[in-house]
Amino acid sequence: MEAAAPVPRLTVIALGVGNMSRSIAFYEALGFVRRFRATGEAVAFFETGGPVLALFPWDQLARDATIPENPRPQGFRGMTLAWNCGSREEVDAVLDLAISKGASLRAPRC
Repeated sequence: MEAAAPVPRLTVIALGVGNMSRSIAFYEALGFVRRFRATGEAVAFFETGGPVLALFPWDQLARDATIPENPRPQGFRGMTLAWNCGSREEVDAVLDLAISKGASLRAPRC
């Protein structure tokens, strides 16, 4: 019996930004509610009514995506999408699905 396909859902849209203070102020000015303020300017999470909007310093997001910080690559614009899963098995299923559709892993599975 073949396993059921994972349910598609985006839970986080992460933006790499050059200036955290200015970016946080911008999204707050647009009316987005910031959560988890204890992180200071290390990361900022905003409610959007759907996926969470997360702001990270550009260099940290690039490092997480295993992209060199300098020179800034043309193909990485400082944005990632997160698909959170409820189990390790679901993570494997989502990765297998993405790879079968043409994605490639930038970092080894943990």
